[in-house]
Amino acid sequence: MFILIGAQFFSCAEKQEEQKQYSKQELKTIMENSNKVKTLREEEDIKNYIKRRGWKAEATGTGVYIVKFETGRSDDSLIYAGDAVRVSFTVSLLDGTLCYTTEDTEAEMIEFVVAKADLESGLHEALTHLRKGDKAIVLIPSHRAHGLLGDQEKIPALSTVVYDIQILDVL
Repeated sequence: MFILIGAQFFSCAEKQEEQKQYSKQELKTIMENSNKVKTLREEEDIKNYIKRRGWKAEATGTGVYIVKFETGRSDDSLIYAGDAVRVSFTVSLLDGTLCYTTEDTEAEMIEFVVAKADLESGLHEALTHLRKGDKAIVLIPSHRAHGLLGDQEKIPALSTVVYDIQILDVL
């Protein structure tokens, strides 16, 4: 039995040595192409999610999509980086899995400064397209959310996140 296991181990080791060795440039090109394909697939998943629901979405230049359901007063200005905001939201995945909600906090809302808080960069970007009183769905691709690692708690690696957000106040 041990001879059989040993023979199989050494035969696998020989096969591994036969694998092609890639240069750093070849590996870089392979990884870049892999990331491009993954990004394109994720964008298609987001577009299909929006299409299945019959929503009209605004796309930003970085792959974030915003679907506004209610708009605040048109005389209120858009939110800018550096503005403090008070929001309520839920965060889920494209499959509907609920990850986080401000209802789990005592205040049922959070306050933070746009572009300065430790939140997804895609959320900060989306907020600059919204006003006080807006209610929106914000779809953030993984590269603008939690990326390769997820958040190490409830959001898995390489996951698109969906914010259902209401802008309660701009302070």
